[in-house]
Amino acid sequence: MEKGDHGQPIQTPFYYGWVVVLIAGFSVFFSGPGQTYSISIFIDYYIQDFDYSRSVVSGIYSAATLVAGITLFMMGRLIDRFGQRTMMVTVSALGPLPFGVFFDWLGGYQEVILLTILFPVTAGILVLLSPQPKYEDYYA
Repeated sequence: MEKGDHGQPIQTPFYYGWVVVLIAGFSVFFSGPGQTYSISIFIDYYIQDFDYSRSVVSGIYSAATLVAGITLFMMGRLIDRFGQRTMMVTVSALGPLPFGVFFDWLGGYQEVILLTILFPVTAGILVLLSPQPKYEDYYA
């Protein structure tokens, strides 16, 4: 962002947050095909190893994507409140515990639930592992 004469940001005639929302929306939209192409490499192996039909694997992937999208809002607020590193340690240490309890409780559906939960949990952990931007990177 350009600076004015007195070191203050230049005022725009519209709320600049909408530009950030637009760019973030495009980023999410254009990252979708990459994610889908990446997971499509493994679909035949899932079908073969777990003895599922292609529609079951696709349904699991769709459900996992939906769960990941819903939990992003919650994780974002928790990261803002407690910080990235604290949440990374918490999710890594305590995240698998409830899933293990449900696996034992539900018995035969373990593989389906595991695949449904594995995608968003892995994505959440990778997001938490990314480096936190520094103030100096944006404002020199």
